[in-house]
Amino acid sequence: MLALLKQSSARLLVFPPFLKRLSCLVLVGALLASCGNEPTKSGRALSNGFEISMSGNYLAGRYARRDNDSRMASINFKLARLKDPNDIRLIREAFLSELRLGNIEEAAKLAEHSIKLDAVSPFMMLVIGLREAKSGNWEKANDAFGKLPQSQLNQILGPLILGWTSIATGKLDLGLTSFSKISEKQGFEILGLLHLGLGYQIAGDVQKADAAFEKALLHNTVPPDRLKISAAAHYARSARPEKARKMVRRLTQNDVDATVLNTILEEKNTLLYKEVFIDDASDGLADALFDISQALKNDLTGELAIIFARLSLYMRPEFAPAEILLGETLNQSGKHQQAIAHFSKIRAKSPYFLFAQFNLATTLQNIEKTEDAVSLLENIIKNNPKDYRPYIHIGDLKRSLKKWDEAIKAYSRALQLKTGTENSDWILYYSRGIAYEQSKNWDQAEADFLKALELSPNQPFVMNYLGYAWAEQGIKLTKANELIVKAVKQRPRDGYIADSLGWVLYQSGDYKRAVPELERAVQLRPNDATINDHLGDAYWKVGRKLEARFQWDKAKSMKLEADHLESINQKLKHGLEDN
Repeated sequence: MLALLKQSSARLLVFPPFLKRLSCLVLVGALLASCGNEPTKSGRALSNGFEISMSGNYLAGRYARRDNDSRMASINFKLARLKDPNDIRLIREAFLSELRLGNIEEAAKLAEHSIKLDAVSPFMMLVIGLREAKSGNWEKANDAFGKLPQSQLNQILGPLILGWTSIATGKLDLGLTSFSKISEKQGFEILGLLHLGLGYQIAGDVQKADAAFEKALLHNTVPPDRLKISAAAHYARSARPEKARKMVRRLTQNDVDATVLNTILEEKNTLLYKEVFIDDASDGLADALFDISQALKNDLTGELAIIFARLSLYMRPEFAPAEILLGETLNQSGKHQQAIAHFSKIRAKSPYFLFAQFNLATTLQNIEKTEDAVSLLENIIKNNPKDYRPYIHIGDLKRSLKKWDEAIKAYSRALQLKTGTENSDWILYYSRGIAYEQSKNWDQAEADFLKALELSPNQPFVMNYLGYAWAEQGIKLTKANELIVKAVKQRPRDGYIADSLGWVLYQSGDYKRAVPELERAVQLRPNDATINDHLGDAYWKVGRKLEARFQWDKAKSMKLEADHLESINQKLKHGLEDN
């Protein structure tokens, strides 16, 4: 669990990488061990038929939950519980499904019923405590939180909860000490200092809040935007508007509208106040749950991130970042319509509105409503003609449709609108470089790839693409090999990069060394036609012609462009010229 918290990547409102010691499998095993084995295929049929048997509904419910269909899971578990309301398995599964749907009050009732049966599952005491906290019964909340089970997650979540419940019950010193202890844990320093600053802010101790925020801001060369926004809100609240504006200017991700944010910070009484400022321990607790959700966003199923985002919104319904995070996670888990609903909740005057709209466009593309996505982005451009970001998204959409010239035009317009070049712009040059390369404009493509490497010298994807392109053309093979070797060191389990290394060795005539690299690439990406084709070529060159034909025949059975299929057919008929 700690590993996953510590490995969360630095992006919008996310803390820098945490620790790297534990596998994320521990997370799923520790918190969702109750899920059991995969239900049989008959479960899908049962979920549609509303079987009256308890076992039928139970299996259908579990299948639905594994299929990320929480609504159908909830329906089936409710039907099953009509037959046996005290079945511990049913209560546990129903509880998790209601949590995932955001039905926190219903989940709390199920948790109470389970506790009466002497069966406590993960999250039950947390949910009961949050319900009491939301009602203002902080002493009861504290009792419930004190019964949280021992787990790796609770090593971090527990002190955060203790901190905010202590502040809510007037035990300020205990709460602040709890946050300080988190800040002393390796990999969690910024998280602890953020909540320490927020705690001092609630307590009205401006100087100590300043010290906590400033220490957190100095901890990393590029502090996370989440921290900067919280610090800006603190400065605004303590009547230092210029310092707040200065902090807003330091935002790096461009996912928050700085102009709108500054307006909220200056006015402090707008309808969007709760999107930025925290007023009490309930808001602080919601922030803590949001931070956990962010860190868990890339767990194996996304289920935990969804649950914690739901809990954050339960405590703080106006919290737009949690709404967007929930939409992103639902989108990743294939629940696109639900994601659209959450992105659409962000109000037009919110500083997060455009970011939500960009996520909405991406989701529309995922459900093949590309023209709707483009129309949405063009409408954003109409209302924000000097904003470069929608052009980047249009470029990505056009590139996914292989409309290379239109993609190049959009990326180029984005670069024109940018007031300066930042290191993070590597991805923009890289994306345009791909479009140039695919449209057979190699000189422009090479220039963009080199610019991307200038901005981000050790970016493995750029090194791989450029190195592979050089290898394909049989040029600059020594430099290509250097770049790809560096890329492999950074991403040793990436089959495409392993293929590039094997291919540059092949193009250099080093067929014996190419074979094991390409074999490893096939192991990593067994269903990629190009990689299997490359391995066939290498086998042929080292005299393993029967194996070469097997690889070509295998590649032929996969999805291929017409010219690639013709090339393989020729090799199957005539082989390769032996040099």
